[in-house]
Amino acid sequence: MADITMCNGKGCTMTETCYRFKAPKGHYQSYFTESPHNNKVDEENNTICDYYWKQDKLRGAKNRGVNLKL
Repeated sequence: MADITMCNGKGCTMTETCYRFKAPKGHYQSYFTESPHNNKVDEENNTICDYYWKQDKLRGAKNRGVNLKL
């Protein structure tokens, strides 16, 4: 179980790379009560979220921040 507040991914375009969505879920897992992105998008229609936690696709490692490159 990930000891983080997880996201249900509702309305988000970044679920495939977000650790808060992809992390292993536990029986007593905490979730945001509402989607943290509040339907904010950039000019390319990508979700903007202050709680986005980029997951390394190759190793499954997690990185904080939107601007990190694989």
